[in-house]
Amino acid sequence: MHCNVRPATSLHFLALKDISVPLGHQRCTESSCGEFAQCGTLGACVCKPGYEMPKGLLPTGHTYGCRDPCEQYTNISDPWRNRGFLSTPSQLQLKDDSDLQEGWYRFVGVGGDVLDFALIPISSLAEERLGHCSPRSYSPTVNNIKLCAGQISKGSVDVKVCLSYFVHKLRPTTSGQIYATRHFRCTDSSCGEFAQCGIFGACVCKPGYEMPKGLLPTGDTYRCTGEVEKND
Repeated sequence: MHCNVRPATSLHFLALKDISVPLGHQRCTESSCGEFAQCGTLGACVCKPGYEMPKGLLPTGHTYGCRDPCEQYTNISDPWRNRGFLSTPSQLQLKDDSDLQEGWYRFVGVGGDVLDFALIPISSLAEERLGHCSPRSYSPTVNNIKLCAGQISKGSVDVKVCLSYFVHKLRPTTSGQIYATRHFRCTDSSCGEFAQCGIFGACVCKPGYEMPKGLLPTGDTYRCTGEVEKND
């Protein structure tokens, strides 16, 4: 019996076309992987130390899109993150960072520019304040910092030292946790109007002033209020 069988060559060809086959460099050199990238194992291309490929972006052309976090970051400038801002749940709604998008962040403004020293528990706008575990966590060569909430270890975050500041790779927290901040080098101008530096990089109101209860500090001020203003 004779059967007519149609050639499957074109079908096989289409199937092969639709399969993504991982490729590597047979001889990987310094120029093989493009800007800010280098050769990894088995001819793979990876970003150089201190750089990373942005999530959700497809590399195109002659680059993997490796970026320097010192140039690609988001600012966080909330004054209430500072260890000097004390509050209780009855005064203001609790905060958390559960909705924070994973990425590189720089702390700026009167709230501070680094994570707080968190081994000493204080009252705040969160159930748990996440900060670094050692007073010597920040150094010119730091690249990772262990997190604590009081005496309890809470993992770690990557850190990169830039020209005059630090950037942190933060992730969403669990409910009730915030990243708390302080000033690395607190100066007369760090804390804004009618405020000054306290201990451990905290911001406190100057003598004769106080933070009004029930008002959240915003922007570049703690809303420190003097006796004259309160009596008017």
